[in-house]
Amino acid sequence: MRNNRTNNNYYPQGYLGKIAYHMVQGNFDKVQYFAKRQVQTYGDISEEDDRMINRLVIDLRRQQDAEEREFQSHLGRF
Repeated sequence: MRNNRTNNNYYPQGYLGKIAYHMVQGNFDKVQYFAKRQVQTYGDISEEDDRMINRLVIDLRRQQDAEEREFQSHLGRF
């Protein structure tokens, strides 16, 4: 049975956000570390967890792309 992640937990989504962040950054050793922590703390990563990670990765990449475009526009490159 999975622990309740919202019960006074600093990470309400478990380590899914950290997994997604490090995927975007290309830190695959950190991805493995936090995936292992997720499993140890909350149980196996479910399909729902996988979908959450994918959504977070997409959101982080969009944010990163928007910030890059904004930065480049300030430099006059776009």
